[in-house]
Amino acid sequence: MSNSSLACGQTVLSTKVDGTRRPLILPHYFPSTFLLMENTVYGFADKLCKDYSGAFWDFYEISNGGFYMAPNLKGLMAIEVPFGNSYRGTMSADALGIIACLYAYSALAEQHPESNYGDFYWHLRNFADNHAEASAIFSAID
Repeated sequence: MSNSSLACGQTVLSTKVDGTRRPLILPHYFPSTFLLMENTVYGFADKLCKDYSGAFWDFYEISNGGFYMAPNLKGLMAIEVPFGNSYRGTMSADALGIIACLYAYSALAEQHPESNYGDFYWHLRNFADNHAEASAIFSAID
């Protein structure tokens, strides 16, 4: 487990999904919209990071019931939010994944109000509270 944060007095941890569970994890969390969710996340990563041109993505389960995915890339990524707050900065690929998922969950919650995307947004946002790059993450989404 890695990347802990505090939510409601409890430690929230992420666990990387191992290779044997990878093919089943997106349909598990997003049964009827997993392809839409995955492509929406990739689309936001592409919009947020000019240097992003595709990658293998790691999947993470969060102990509060959440989920996120992040590109498996090394080094810092230049991030620019071309909509909303015009944030510019650098952060890890893990933080880029969190931001892309938060934007995707928010957009998909609006498109599919009967879904649980809003819950996934708040689970991930709570996890991000004490992420090592929390300040950059919240600057990029708020």
